[in-house]
Amino acid sequence: MSLLEGTSLLPLRAKAARALVGKRVCYLRRRDIDRSGRGYYFPRRGIVLSVLGRNIEIDGNFIYFGDLVEMVLEPDA
Repeated sequence: MSLLEGTSLLPLRAKAARALVGKRVCYLRRRDIDRSGRGYYFPRRGIVLSVLGRNIEIDGNFIYFGDLVEMVLEPDA
């Protein structure tokens, strides 16, 4: 089930994540989804700055690939 609109770009490898450097993305982490049954989710937005091992840096925060549930490109505004 897809919660975000757009084509999923969830990186599974560092090479795929490096292709996203400099792009604005919308993403969901596991902790951004309310598991109480109400169905709420809280997407975050940011610019991919770098990749280090199996971590992606978005707006200064390093996120482990396994913590990401979904990621899509933000439409140009």
